Amino acid sequence: TFILSIFEKQVNNMRFLHTADWHLGQTFYEYDRTNEPLAFFEWLKNTIKKKQIDVLLVAGDIFDTANPSAHTIRLFYDFINHISKKHPKLQAFFIAGNHDSAIRLETPIPLLTETNIHLIGQVRKTAQHTIDYEQLIYPIRQEEETIAYCLAVPFLRLGDYPKSQHGGYDYVEGIERFYQEILDIAEEIAEGKPIISMGHLHASGVDYAANNTAERAIMGGIEGLNVSQLAQKADYWAFGHIHKPQAVAGIPHVRYSGSPIPLSFSEINYTHQVVTFDIIDNHLQNIEEILIPVSVPLLNIPETGHKDFAYILQEIARLPDKNRDDNVDYPYLQVRVLMEKPNPEMKVKLQEALATKAVRLAKIDARLRSTLVSKSSEKETDFIDLQNITPKDVLSKSFEKKYHEPLPENYETMLEEILAHINQKKNQH
Repeated sequence: TFILSIFEKQVNNMRFLHTADWHLGQTFYEYDRTNEPLAFFEWLKNTIKKKQIDVLLVAGDIFDTANPSAHTIRLFYDFINHISKKHPKLQAFFIAGNHDSAIRLETPIPLLTETNIHLIGQVRKTAQHTIDYEQLIYPIRQEEETIAYCLAVPFLRLGDYPKSQHGGYDYVEGIERFYQEILDIAEEIAEGKPIISMGHLHASGVDYAANNTAERAIMGGIEGLNVSQLAQKADYWAFGHIHKPQAVAGIPHVRYSGSPIPLSFSEINYTHQVVTFDIIDNHLQNIEEILIPVSVPLLNIPETGHKDFAYILQEIARLPDKNRDDNVDYPYLQVRVLMEKPNPEMKVKLQEALATKAVRLAKIDARLRSTLVSKSSEKETDFIDLQNITPKDVLSKSFEKKYHEPLPENYETMLEEILAHINQKKNQH
């Protein structure tokens, strides 16, 4: 009887994969990056199969902009179509990030009713105009049995989180109250079963590149959720927004998975990975980081700091030459030049030097050397490259600085219409 009971015992075992910040459709200094997410998707498909993943967690910023191109949307739809057909039992949760349009992300939901794919873009309200927390709490099932619960919380926009004690909306206080309240409700529903909490936000105590503005766009650098006070209320926290993979404040089960590809030159030394973990018999086990191969590397000349133009040209000469038979995407190159004075011919000379080299010039980071304190002290001052600043960048940063919120989708649409009208007028003349 004892042996029989061992064989009859059901040991619940489910494997999860956590990823985030895909930024599909990103244009990297005017270069199309389509091949890079395609390479990542192939790797991810193989990893899901090889690691026998049961639950996929994608923690926001699926797209790079709120208005991705039709081609970019097709990339995403092809991926979810693949996993729903090849792995029909795979449960997948995609939450919106601050770069995503909540409504656009949810558009294909009617076509996914017979699948285990969940797209969560919005926080909805009840008939009593209170936050509908239960709508964001999903059971994770194995056959007919519920193994755990997923709190699929998208990026919280103004009005999504509770008001402060003073009656207004305070971002930091609001998101902390939101997670406290949804976790309290989830604990009652879960009745002791594991809770997986998702979010796209800036948690306090994270490590990120100081010059990576993409990671600070939510609150302009203001510290966010103090997750250490809530950490033990969920078995695993799957976060997105910070592109550098890490365990927040050293807490092993509170994770940013990081971006699957380098999204800026400030991320050149980041590792790129996904995180897997198991829920075995109601317990979190086996947290593992799986490195993602970088299909197109980023290069700096020089590797550190800034050097004079003569040194830059010497380093460029050492680069490998293009091969006519190559059918690959060459690495992106950032050149970091230290100048005595502005040099209007520098870009042309760089392009000539790089014409036969197996790299793509993406960015020139030029700085002026100035004697600011005394003749014996030197300081580098930023030399602003206005060619890399777009009207959308100016509008977005101005809006975020004033209102501490990302630029609304309709503002971005209006700006695009205005710019298109201006370009049309220019072409007519």
